[in-house]
Formats: sequence, C-alpha cells, structure tokens
Amino acid sequence: MSDIRCKVGYVGTTTAKINCATLSDTTITATCSGGTVVVNARSQRVASPYLGTCLIEITGLTANTKYFWTVTQGAVERSGSFRTLPADQVTDFSFFVTTCDKAEALGSSDATFGRMKEIVQTSEIPVLFRIHPDDLSYIDDATVNDTETGFATSGAPQTTTAAEDYAITWAATYGLFRTEGKWRHRDRQWLDNNLPLQSAIPGDHGFEGNHCRGQIGESDYHGCDRTNIEPNAKAEWDKFYGQMFSDPLTLDLMDYAFECGPCRFGMMDLALTATPYDGVDTTKTGYGTQITDVFTYLDVPDVQFKFAFLDTGFQQAGQPWGTFWATEANDWKTNTLDASDNLNGTSGNFIGFYGDSHAQQVWAFDTFWAFGAGMIDSNSVFSQSVTSNWSGVQEYWRGAKSKTDGVTAVDSTSGLRKYGGFIHVIVYASQTPKKVEVRHMDKMTGKILRAYSLTANAVDNQMTDERSKLVTI
Repeated sequence: MSDIRCKVGYVGTTTAKINCATLSDTTITATCSGGTVVVNARSQRVASPYLGTCLIEITGLTANTKYFWTVTQGAVERSGSFRTLPADQVTDFSFFVTTCDKAEALGSSDATFGRMKEIVQTSEIPVLFRIHPDDLSYIDDATVNDTETGFATSGAPQTTTAAEDYAITWAATYGLFRTEGKWRHRDRQWLDNNLPLQSAIPGDHGFEGNHCRGQIGESDYHGCDRTNIEPNAKAEWDKFYGQMFSDPLTLDLMDYAFECGPCRFGMMDLALTATPYDGVDTTKTGYGTQITDVFTYLDVPDVQFKFAFLDTGFQQAGQPWGTFWATEANDWKTNTLDASDNLNGTSGNFIGFYGDSHAQQVWAFDTFWAFGAGMIDSNSVFSQSVTSNWSGVQEYWRGAKSKTDGVTAVDSTSGLRKYGGFIHVIVYASQTPKKVEVRHMDKMTGKILRAYSLTANAVDNQMTDERSKLVTI
C-alpha cells in the first residue's frame, strides 16, 4: 500500500521546509503558491517494505504572507498552508507550546488538536507556529505491527537498538499506519499540514526511557548509551524531524534557534550532552556547550524578548536540571541570565518554557518566570514539592493530587488523570511598550486557565497576573 504524509516544519520570513514520510519509492512532486520549490532526494530508511523521507524546501517567499502547498506522489496528494514570519518588529503574532505526546489510544489527545485548530482558524492575532519541548513521542518503548502495510518493529527501539525500529516508530507519528490511529486523527493531521512545527526536541523518551536523566529512584541512576542507542536513534530523528527545523547552533546536537519579530527562540536537549549524574558529583554538565551557544544567540540588544525551551524544568522540584547538574544551572542563572542587561529586564527580557513535568505549572523565580507546558497525552504527575531553588514561588500548578487520584495507580510517580493542555503565547509587538502574554489553555474546553503578561523591560522579568482574562475561546 502506498501513502505519503507530510508535516510543515521551519518557516522563516522567506523560506519554508516541509518534511514527508512515504511508503513508496516513486517520484514526489510539490508545488507552492509562491517561491521556488526544491524536492530533495528521498532518503531510504527501511528497504522492504519501503519506507523513506523527503525534505521539500521553498525559497523566495514574501514575509508575513500566507501560502498554500501541495505534495503529490502517484495517486496520493497532500496539501496545506503556512504563513511566513513577519520581517518587522511591530507585527503582532502568537504561537503554541506543547509537550509530552505519548502514543496512547485513539481519542485521548484529539481534543487538544481540535482546540488548537479552532484558535488557529479564528484568532485575530495569527498563530504562526508550534514549539514542542520534550517528548514529541514516546517512541522508546513503542511497537508497531501494521498488517495493512506489513510494517512491524522487532521490539521496542530502546531494547532492540535497531535503526529500522526507530524509523518505523517515528514514521507512525506521521500517520502512515492505520493501527496507530491517534496520529491519523483529522485535527492532528490538519495541524501537521497547516501550522509549522518550528522546532521540536526528542526528550527523554526519544532515544530510551529517561535517557541521560540521572537519578530516577533512590538508587536508580540512568546513564547514556553512546555506543548502541544514540547513533541509530539520532540518525532516524534527523531524517524524520531534525532536518525539517532550523539548523542546529551546534553541529550534530539538537539546539535549534530562530528569530521572529521582537523575539528570539532557543531550544536545548540533554540527550547528547549530559554527563550522567551519579548521585554524588553535581559538577558534571547537563546541557554543556548548548548553554553557551543558545544564550550567546539570545544575548543580543536588538530584539526585546528571549525565550529558552528546555526538555526538563529549570527548578529543583521534581526536575532534573537544577537538581542533578546544580553547578551548571546556578552558573547559568548567576553569570548569564542575571548578569546580562539583554536578558534580565534592563534592556531585554527572558521567559523560560519546559516540558517533562506532566503538569501545568508556573514558577516565579527571583529574576525570571518559567512555564511548564503540561502534556498533550500522558499520565499526570502528582503533587510535586513546592520548594525550589532561586527563591522561586509556585504560582500555579495543575496535575493529579496523588498517584491514585481517581483511579488505580500505574507507577510510583503518576496517576491516570490526564490534565491535558497547551500554552498559547501572544506577542503584542505593536503596543508601546511591547508585551507578551502567556496563557495556560485547557484542552477540553478551550478556556484560559491562567494568564500572565510580561511588559518590555519589566524589572527582573517579573510578570503580571492576568487571571481576570479567563474566558472561553
């Protein structure tokens, strides 16, 4: 059976990328309502049955303009749209932040994509892209057995460490296999085809469970399989997702960055850089060179707002970075964030976003705020400690109250509550002074659960509570 499915990736002011996964080795063609289209050579990921990827690049576009695209392979045609980024710093825009999308049963994540689709279609301020820090899918322990196409993994990728198993499980997230129904849902597919996924990070389940994450239990220290897992896992990640994003700041790592209007965005992933925490030595590095590269990119005077996206939390409460790599985290806080006028609110502002927590969170630290995006589809983490480093105060938390919150517990850290949601960030670039509003959204109702705003040059990046804006979208 032949099929091709596509996702819109990085879209800049004049360029765009679309990445496709296909079950056929026949010719692929593509058109766009503007610009010059280049269909790159297919990359074979599995020989028999055939599975491949194809990157389509479009150049010569006009900033802040909507375009329509079509990809054709044989009798199969896929189409969608995107809007290029504004070239100025005064055009209002918005974007989504999502995280933690487990390959669970059909129906458990549908509402999230339905609510995001509604906002994209109706918002007066255009939604230009989606950023997904941590766990684009939990392919580490996923298996596929699709009798229709003949594709089947030989086991969970983290167990077999086989490149083909990583390829098949990533291909499933494109919607190629009927047995993996959640990825084929109409609203999810619509978002894939019409809202750029500007950057995504595989997270601690993109290679193996809690890859490089340090201490998970009292004596459970997770290392990094640099020899068997990482080469095969990263090669498939690069072809199915990595190549559709902006170029990494560090060659062969996964630290993506780009600029839009008065904002810069930088993303980091621990998988390839962490020195596994051994329970004793906290001087080891987590993000390593990515910290320098990303914050060198963010630390500039000519854009107002800087956003960093981590695949784990900034703080110590249940989050690995500030706990397991405390020396690195504290050095970043003191010598990079607090010391730079371009980041600390003097002449530029900073906001942090993170995944992994499986709860919707807002942390007000002494010199910046950080937002936990919640989860698209997984089990909610229960009752994390409210203590934190950096004089932090937990402003908002929504998750399971206990590991048996309403249902039978599945493990020691989660219940089966699914407090799914996402973040909608609005950049009011046309206002004087400029402002960013961060909204925690409920996936079922479309309501704004909490809203906070940051005004340009706010001292210590402190935000204003906008709870009065709780309305139904």
